Amino acid sequence: MLYFTADAHLGHDNIRRLDGRPFSDVDEMERAYIEVWNTTVTSQDTTYHLGDFFWRNEVAHRVLPQLNGKIICLRGNHDKSWWKPEKLKKFKHVTLATDSIHVVNHTGTPPLVLCHYPMRSWQGSARGSWHLYGHTHRALSAYGKSLCVCWNVQNYSLVSLEQVKEQMNIQPKTEDPYGHI
Repeated sequence: MLYFTADAHLGHDNIRRLDGRPFSDVDEMERAYIEVWNTTVTSQDTTYHLGDFFWRNEVAHRVLPQLNGKIICLRGNHDKSWWKPEKLKKFKHVTLATDSIHVVNHTGTPPLVLCHYPMRSWQGSARGSWHLYGHTHRALSAYGKSLCVCWNVQNYSLVSLEQVKEQMNIQPKTEDPYGHI
C-alpha cells in the first residue's frame, strides 16, 4: 500500500500554536505521530512524506528508526538541519528524493505528481495526472485533481492511495492552461 503525508514538523514547538494542534507539547505530538504511522503503515508499505518532516537533526535520528515501511522524503522549506544524505545512510528504509517534484507511476492511477508546494499547473495536469502537496497547513479550495496531504489537514492521519482515488473521483477535471479540454 502507498501512503502520503506532509508537514509533520516533529520537534517544532511553535507549530502547535500556529496550526492549533491538540498536543500539550512536542513530545506528545511526536508520540501521536509515531503511533498513527505505525498503526497505519506496515513493514511492506511505502510512505511519501512531502516535506517539513523534522525540525531538528536529533529528532529525525530518534524518530526514523521507529517508523514502519519504506519512506521516501521530498524536501520542504523547513527541511534543513536533518536533510544530510551522508548522516542518514544508516536508515536503509529512508530515501531522500533528489528532485523537488517527484512523479509516481502506479498501476491503477494516473501519474501522481508529488511536491511540497501546491501548484495550479503540473506535469500532465491537462491529461489527467493528479497532484499531491503539503506546505499550506490549511486545506485550500479544491483545484482540479489536486489534494493537500498535510498531516493536520488530514485529521492527523496519513492518506492511503485508496483515499486519494476516492477523493480524486469526486473532484472536477483540472483546467487545461491552454484552454483545451
